Amino acid sequence: ARNKALDVANGEWVGFLDGVDLFRSNTLEICHSAIEFSPEADCIRFMMKEFNEDSYCSWPEVEEQLEFGLFEYTNKISLDTYNGIFWERVYRASMIRDVRFLPFCVGEDQVWLMEVMDRTSMMIKVNRLCYGYRQRSTSITHQGRLPKIVDSEIRYAAAVLKIMAHSKKKYHKSLFRLYCNFEVEYVAYSLLSLPKNEF
Repeated sequence: ARNKALDVANGEWVGFLDGVDLFRSNTLEICHSAIEFSPEADCIRFMMKEFNEDSYCSWPEVEEQLEFGLFEYTNKISLDTYNGIFWERVYRASMIRDVRFLPFCVGEDQVWLMEVMDRTSMMIKVNRLCYGYRQRSTSITHQGRLPKIVDSEIRYAAAVLKIMAHSKKKYHKSLFRLYCNFEVEYVAYSLLSLPKNEF
């Protein structure tokens, strides 16, 4: 569904909102102000709030003054600067137009975000809660019922390693181990014929 959305999106900026989640009412206004703050930025990252299916997503009535921070992704990406949550951001459409989510792959959103962050030169960080993420009791992931499909994990690992291998940026090793164990890592390195000291 996300790939289909990317096919038909025709605006200058693209964001993702799952059907059970919420955008805060002034999210687009905040993003517009962020773009005015730094028109050359590739990505805007705001904050996310989790709530369960039986509760109402309430937003703070009083907040700090709206502030924007500018981060450059020129040569190094760490776990802190990456943060593998793709929906708490909006992206310049021209940067992500040809990036697609891997089908039937555990961690496809992390792979997608890593490829996008590899293309990102500058990101605006906003000190506002804008995305409401609904925790559902019926979610396969949250119930711990996500099947451990080794083939899927290897495809994930190989995709991540391929991005790292062809990137001009330096990646911290912890990024790779977000989802992959050592056995999967070894197989992925073998498939791509990459030395383990590549990164």
